[in-house]
Amino acid sequence: MFVDLDLRNLDEVEFVFTRRPFTSALLHVAGTAGAMPVGMPGVWRQELHRLIRPHVPHLQLLRYVVPGPLSEDIYLEPLSIDEKLRQIADAPEDPNLLDAAHHFAEKLPLGVRQMIDNQPRFHQAAARSIRDASSVTREFWPRAAALLDHEERRVDLMRTASDRAAILAGLVPSTRLEGDWLRGTSGTPIRARLARRVELFPVLAGAPASLVVMERSLRDSLQTHEWAAVGIGYPLPGLGTLIDETGQPLPEQPLETLVGSIRSSVLMALDRPLGMGELAQAVQLTPSRTTYHVEQLERTGVLIRQRQGNRVVVERTARGENLMNLFGR
Repeated sequence: MFVDLDLRNLDEVEFVFTRRPFTSALLHVAGTAGAMPVGMPGVWRQELHRLIRPHVPHLQLLRYVVPGPLSEDIYLEPLSIDEKLRQIADAPEDPNLLDAAHHFAEKLPLGVRQMIDNQPRFHQAAARSIRDASSVTREFWPRAAALLDHEERRVDLMRTASDRAAILAGLVPSTRLEGDWLRGTSGTPIRARLARRVELFPVLAGAPASLVVMERSLRDSLQTHEWAAVGIGYPLPGLGTLIDETGQPLPEQPLETLVGSIRSSVLMALDRPLGMGELAQAVQLTPSRTTYHVEQLERTGVLIRQRQGNRVVVERTARGENLMNLFGR
């Protein structure tokens, strides 16, 4: 990571979990173009190299900057990859990029300056490359639903500052906790604070892939950093349970495919009757979210709730046991 993050305001931060397949595909393109290190299994790396290699000479701008049309607005709902590619196709030239190219003209390679001067050609090469990159990994997003649901639960349960610091350090490769700072490993990193709202989103990649989305801070007497981190992308934990070391898909979990990962974990936790509080703890959900998923499963007839004294106990019905025998064991 190229940023040192100031964690002193961790208690004030709202962490939000989001799925961003477009940014994941863009990261694969940037990695294939040599802009940043991205850990990918062999089959993916070879296929991406085959598909994107013809466009690499026109993608060298990504070594210096991600232009606005290729960025996602962290404050809006993510667009689908196809929607974002249509947006790129209609994007106008960025005058700020032209100004920067003029200012740093002597320091930029000729090929990069040419792409800044001919931004439509760059947009075209980038869009084709991102479309090709997404075709390599598109099937894995539905298969990763269980892992993504687990990440969403983990973000939802980030409560104390110490827990948050430890989780962030565990999510982002090549970082270390040092007092109130999460330190990157680059030689001269940028320093940034955490914004009041920080989005966390996994990417389909391995270490050392990571990215930090930043915006300029409004400097005042209380603000000491010019930049604020508003989004952090990190390698999806557990990706190795979906693919082997080469990138080939592993067999799916049928119960998760049928009812989803959260409800699958609820059903699997009920090897014996549990109180609602015990169940919430077992599946790492808040009580309200546990109640919601239990209610939905109860409507299908696979669970039943019964009051026993001062507590409500939930257990699998005969239909639920049959479902587990068919798909869950």
